[in-house]
Amino acid sequence: MLAIFRPFRIGDYVTLSGMEGEITDITPFRTTFKQIDNKVVSVTNDKVWGDPLVNHTRQTRRRLDLYFDISYDDNMDHALETLLGVANGHPRVLAKDETWVGVHALADWSVRLRLRAFVATPEFVQVRADITKGVKEAFDREGISIPFPHQVNMAYRPPAQHTSEQASQSDITDTED
Repeated sequence: MLAIFRPFRIGDYVTLSGMEGEITDITPFRTTFKQIDNKVVSVTNDKVWGDPLVNHTRQTRRRLDLYFDISYDDNMDHALETLLGVANGHPRVLAKDETWVGVHALADWSVRLRLRAFVATPEFVQVRADITKGVKEAFDREGISIPFPHQVNMAYRPPAQHTSEQASQSDITDTED
């Protein structure tokens, strides 16, 4: 099946069986790829054919989807303008008129914003890192906070149990006749 449909070629960067890497070898029985940390993974072709497969390099451009959280106290419009400015200010972002920012969700402790921008496929990882760093720096400069969940630990202490001696002493009261 792989020989007929050819969903990837040697050198393509794919997500396969839940793992990512660059295809290094294709045989009639196995497909081998190298992960970004230099681990070599070999998968049987029946697994390749039966599982979802994403070929990240088949297209010349790839869309970044990044999410950033801001506080409910922050100005959403200002944060969205800041995101758009960082993305469109990056020299490797393609089709600046297609860059999109918006509110993705109202989460438990934050407003989640989403950024979409197109980049050349080989530059995807570096541009993603650059934009993430740029957004953090811009948010700091603009006074936009990035919240994180807080945990409050409360300890329950049951009321002290009175001993029979304490109970009998507490029952005695001084009264004046």
